[in-house]
Amino acid sequence: MKIEVTRATARGQVVIPRDVRKEIGIEEGTQFLVYTEDDAIILKPIFTTDKTKALKEFEKVLAPLRRKFKSAGLAEKDIAEEVKAYRREKYAKGSS
Repeated sequence: MKIEVTRATARGQVVIPRDVRKEIGIEEGTQFLVYTEDDAIILKPIFTTDKTKALKEFEKVLAPLRRKFKSAGLAEKDIAEEVKAYRREKYAKGSS
């Protein structure tokens, strides 16, 4: 799992980092299923025109992640701390 940080524009657009796009094969025009889970937004690229099949694939991927996060007791506070740590590390590397 890769963790990257991005931000939303005033129009709600979010840039998916280039390395993530390359790794997953996302190109201009790729459609996504957008799923919310509590305070999380999850994007699943659709590489098939059958939306029912895409949704089933997405649920199959999401189920083990839900179990893993729940059993680990992952909370919003933990995610915020990870983001802060990532930013500190990223900016420390950029300033050297």
